[in-house]
Amino acid sequence: MKSTGSAMIFLLFLIVLPNSRCEEAPPIPNNTSGVRLYLPFKSRELQTYSIISAEMFYDKDHSTTDTSSDGIVDALWCQSSDPEAVGTWYFPNDTEVPAFDGEFGNDSAPRPVFAKSFDGQVALARREGLLGYEGLYKCVIPDEDGVNQTLVAGIYRTRLYKANEGPRLSSAVTYNLISVLPLHASLNFNVTRSPPTYLNCTVNDTISLSFSRTVLDGPSSVTGVSVAVTERYAGRYEFIVSNNRVTDSEANGIVAAIGDSRSLTIGVAEAPTGLAVMLTGSTTVQVSWSHPGTTPHRYEVFQVHNNRTQSVFNTLMDTTANIKGLTQGESYTFFVIAISLNTSSGILLPSEHSTLVSISIPSNKPSTTSTSSTLMRSSMALTPSLISSSSQVVPTRSPSISQFPSSSPQPSVVRPTPGNVDDPDTSSVGLTAGIVLLSVLSFILLVLIVALIGGIVAISMTKPKKKKNQNKA
Repeated sequence: MKSTGSAMIFLLFLIVLPNSRCEEAPPIPNNTSGVRLYLPFKSRELQTYSIISAEMFYDKDHSTTDTSSDGIVDALWCQSSDPEAVGTWYFPNDTEVPAFDGEFGNDSAPRPVFAKSFDGQVALARREGLLGYEGLYKCVIPDEDGVNQTLVAGIYRTRLYKANEGPRLSSAVTYNLISVLPLHASLNFNVTRSPPTYLNCTVNDTISLSFSRTVLDGPSSVTGVSVAVTERYAGRYEFIVSNNRVTDSEANGIVAAIGDSRSLTIGVAEAPTGLAVMLTGSTTVQVSWSHPGTTPHRYEVFQVHNNRTQSVFNTLMDTTANIKGLTQGESYTFFVIAISLNTSSGILLPSEHSTLVSISIPSNKPSTTSTSSTLMRSSMALTPSLISSSSQVVPTRSPSISQFPSSSPQPSVVRPTPGNVDDPDTSSVGLTAGIVLLSVLSFILLVLIVALIGGIVAISMTKPKKKKNQNKA
């Protein structure tokens, strides 16, 4: 009887063993590079900023039948091609999802979600409902180069997931000018209601612009979008957004949610004209220009010297600039860019550069040619060699300009370093003093000569009269 009971237990073990497998992490495909989101419950790789419902990820293998069980925990997996990578999940409010070292399915695991790490991947597992925890979840994990990447998933309760009508673009688009040369500006707006899986930014339906996305912390599912503007394109700028949502009816289905779009027209400011450069001192020049129209502008004056281009003056409305601290015996080239301050009629990008004017600063050696009032004009175009990679361009920071600013930006002046401040023209002062001294000496000598001649004449006239008187006596 005892042996029969042992045999029964052994047979039961043989029956149960083949169907008992340890739940584990899904394998990372050998051909995968970089990072990805993987949803085993739907057997889908997700693009970042996709949207799923709470019923699509769990803290165990949630297969409904034994035959469909694959032993892989149906969590939301954040994976890297680097097997040593360690990732971290974050709640929509940017706090870290608690990590758990115990087994999946353990009742002591944190609620409602927790993170569990394996080699090169980290799971986001759900134990209960997400009421109060819905929104944009982030996973930060390094790629094979050790560079941290951020993957985002919009996760919502099933009811809200089904009722979600897709992402919406905010009506306001703000403009931020970061630098004038090289041009670096951004167009910024928010996407609400659900994550933007797809974002298309174009100019005149032909030119594509790059962009970046940032989750704005909080449960309201807001994503900040910044579109980079590095060229002076005028015309119609359009932004179209939509997202991917995993269907809850098809195992491998993904549908695009209803999208949204915005457009605006952007222009380019007119370039300054009539640029002239005048030498006003031994190491000082005055740059002047004119500008068409009556709209307010600020101006940035650039100097090219020894293959280095840099901003040397920033002025508001004025059309002249005094540049000091130049080096005698060197040549300099100047040009000006206009930045519009009129935002009432829309966004205007900084102008193209004006024509270039070059001038040589005389050395301190004596010269028979006067150069104290040299006026230089030119119609040179800005050649690629002056702004190519061989020419070092010092980027300049400019005030941020919103499409609807509360006040006009204040100008900033880039001044030469104290060691290069222009000294008084001592050679001109010495020359003037010498001329004055020579004039005084010449006048004194002339007076002496006139006095001497007068004395001689007087003596010569008195002598004959004395002789005549003596003869009469």
